[in-house]
Amino acid sequence: MEELIEYAPYTGPSYAQDNATVYRLLQEILGSTIHMSSITRHHCSINGRGAYLDLVLHTMGNLKWEKTIEAAEKAVTIDKWDRKNARYPLKFHNLEAQGSI
Repeated sequence: MEELIEYAPYTGPSYAQDNATVYRLLQEILGSTIHMSSITRHHCSINGRGAYLDLVLHTMGNLKWEKTIEAAEKAVTIDKWDRKNARYPLKFHNLEAQGSI
C-alpha cells in the first residue's frame, strides 16, 4: 500500500477531484473546532493534501509529542504523592505492581 501511495500521481483530474474531496471532508469534520485554523490557508485552492499535512503538523507534530512526554516524565519522576488523591490510593499502586489489577 505504501508503494502505491508513493507512486501515485499528484496531477490530473482524478487527483484534483480526490484532493478537493479530502479538503471538504476535513472541513466538515473539523467544523467550528479550534483545529479548523490549521487548514484555512488551503481554502481558496481546496487543497486537501496540504490541509491534511498542515493538520498533522499542527496537532501531532514533534513539539506536541515532546510536551506530552515531558509532562509524563515529570509526573513519574518529580511529582510527589500527597496521599490526598482518593482516586489512586497507595494500595492501588501496590496491587498494580504485583499484577493483581
